[in-house]
Amino acid sequence: MNKSNISSNEIKIWMETIKLDVVYYVLLTTACYKEGYYLTQGNSLYRSCSSGYFLQITYARYYHSACTNQADVTSRINSMCNYPSACTIYADNSWLGGNPCSGYTKTLEWTDFCNAIWSGWSAWTSCPGDCGSENLTRQRTCLKPNGACGTVPSQSVSCERFGCYSASDISRSTPNDHIWYNLTTNDLVATGRTYLRFRARANNDVNIALTSHDSVTSGTAYDIVIGGGGNTRSTLRYGIEGSECVHTNHNPLSQTFFDEFWVSWTGSYVRVGTGTSVGSSYFLSCYQPSMYSINFIWIRTGWGSSGEWRFVSVKLCPSSLENAVLSSNCLRRPGDSCSFSCIQGYLSSTLDQLMCTSEGVWNNATTKLCSKITREQNNEEVNTESKTSLYVGGSVGGLLVIFIIVVAIIVLLKRRNSGRESGGMPLDNIYTLSKGHDPNLEHEYCTLRF
Repeated sequence: MNKSNISSNEIKIWMETIKLDVVYYVLLTTACYKEGYYLTQGNSLYRSCSSGYFLQITYARYYHSACTNQADVTSRINSMCNYPSACTIYADNSWLGGNPCSGYTKTLEWTDFCNAIWSGWSAWTSCPGDCGSENLTRQRTCLKPNGACGTVPSQSVSCERFGCYSASDISRSTPNDHIWYNLTTNDLVATGRTYLRFRARANNDVNIALTSHDSVTSGTAYDIVIGGGGNTRSTLRYGIEGSECVHTNHNPLSQTFFDEFWVSWTGSYVRVGTGTSVGSSYFLSCYQPSMYSINFIWIRTGWGSSGEWRFVSVKLCPSSLENAVLSSNCLRRPGDSCSFSCIQGYLSSTLDQLMCTSEGVWNNATTKLCSKITREQNNEEVNTESKTSLYVGGSVGGLLVIFIIVVAIIVLLKRRNSGRESGGMPLDNIYTLSKGHDPNLEHEYCTLRF
């Protein structure tokens, strides 16, 4: 339409039409919530609300125009109906509780309103000081004046899914910047691990990289995207943004709470799943006959979403023992066996090594590993040491005597041999012994040779 050719009368008619449309819209939208009704005495009208709403009378009077007496019956009708989802209204003296203008046929005028039975959700209860197995709750409030709403709607969520702080968790936030962040700076060591448990809250693209080197641009790596493509697809790839091993189409991110996931790399498979039980409920499984060495873990978000992360750190066993010291090579990780030594003045009560359990506690009571040496044990130990010293001393002395005899024999043998080699017998080796007197012989001699 060419506006320059519109006459003033046409403009006036057009404006009036707009006014009528506005009035009609106001009346229509108002009637959806609050309406006015009239009933002549002796008649009735059924009023109802949609599910989840109750009928409430906001104003009502019972009157006749020729009579100055009129009755406000708002509370009376609400009491008779008692805030239901539907009620039949009667223009009747007994039902309305009186006859304000006797002798006249009266009119009941009222407005009613369909009000929601329940309020909106309350705020969630507060996070505990250290999130464990506690749940957070919220509920709705009954809006009916008589309180007859029924069972109160409530919702519950674990404090971990809500994102409450836990002393055993490592928390990180990643902006919408596509940049990789190394988790080893937060003491989440990858070397020696075979799995990772974590919770994440993001709209899309929860991205994790498992690498062999301290770099995302060199070495071997597994690249995992959870909820990519606008939270419609998850993918596991060889190398950062490399060739795909496996993918699945789903909507893994709630986008409201922290969702629980796990990643494992053991045997010949790299897998990704949901929940807290590693190995079950997986949605990505990549067969890898020659598993890459995993020494570093990286995370990032982007593509229109930032992210919040909670990593379940390994529960290390305590480093301090009562009256004992752990071996220097003990890493205190679940599954590790560690030896120990008792401090001075204490003896070991067991020959077993300590085993670190998955709960981060030792399998033996650390208060009973070593016992204090008693006076009797100390005397016995001293006597044992004395006896041992005596035995050792006697043994050494005996060996010394034997050694001297052997040396003497060797010297004598050498001297005899040297005498033979010179053609005669050395005088030192001839001994003359008197055998006794014989009347026939003047003397007898016995010669010994060596």
